[in-house]
Amino acid sequence: MVVPIGHLSDRRGARGIMVACALTGTVTYGLIVGVAGMPLWLYAVLLFVSGGAIGSTNPIALAIGQRLAPASASIISGILMGLAWAVASLSVALTGALASLQPIGVLATLTGLGGLGILGTIAALFVRD
Repeated sequence: MVVPIGHLSDRRGARGIMVACALTGTVTYGLIVGVAGMPLWLYAVLLFVSGGAIGSTNPIALAIGQRLAPASASIISGILMGLAWAVASLSVALTGALASLQPIGVLATLTGLGGLGILGTIAALFVRD
């Protein structure tokens, strides 16, 4: 989904597409976590849409960063991609630790991650295009 969303972002404006992707990813993630008893095929569709939408926000941010500082495009790319991987790597350990704590548990941890999606959507509203 990254390539067609990137193409759409170039044509329609990166900020709006980034907000739409963040919102779509957050809503579908909330459905995945919050609704029990869905058919397996519907879970698969929601996972595809959620992953595609959330996964598309980083390349859009990368393109925006490169447009904002064209003379430093490689540094911007390195920082944005490196930061994304570093945060993702560290969050796996933190998420696992929180989920294994008895008072918190898996569902509360996954719900909290959905809250981070809401914060990401709000942050996308302030991106300059």
